[in-house]
Amino acid sequence: MRARVYPRWAGLLVIIGIALYLASWVPPNRVLSHVIALASNLTFGLGIAWMGYALWSEKQRVRQAA
Repeated sequence: MRARVYPRWAGLLVIIGIALYLASWVPPNRVLSHVIALASNLTFGLGIAWMGYALWSEKQRVRQAA
């Protein structure tokens, strides 16, 4: 995120997905744990897909040496 290679929101989705996955270990209810794990997988996957789209759709930029 600091290098600004990928869109900021895509990085945030990946971070939120990881945090939700870690939170899925805590609930005592198995059903709630699976729902949180599913939400984390969807969020993480959406972030990764967005990053892939950003890489494939970016126009070629040529950097000039200073």
